[in-house]
Amino acid sequence: MFSSTGYLNNPEATARMIDSEGWAHTGDIGHYDKDGHFFIVDRLKELIKYNAYQVISSNYKTIFSLSNPTFFM
Repeated sequence: MFSSTGYLNNPEATARMIDSEGWAHTGDIGHYDKDGHFFIVDRLKELIKYNAYQVISSNYKTIFSLSNPTFFM
């Protein structure tokens, strides 16, 4: 379940991110296998915006993989 209500004071950006069926388009590109395992394989953009920070996606993947032993890059 996606819990964001969208971008603050930016309904156009919110409409681009959350579609009419409630799916959030995050920019991550991935797939899942027959066992239900999800694989994130790429991003549409290199930067992830979080609060006032811009994070390079490769930094995010490295940090996540170090903190989660089941995460494979």
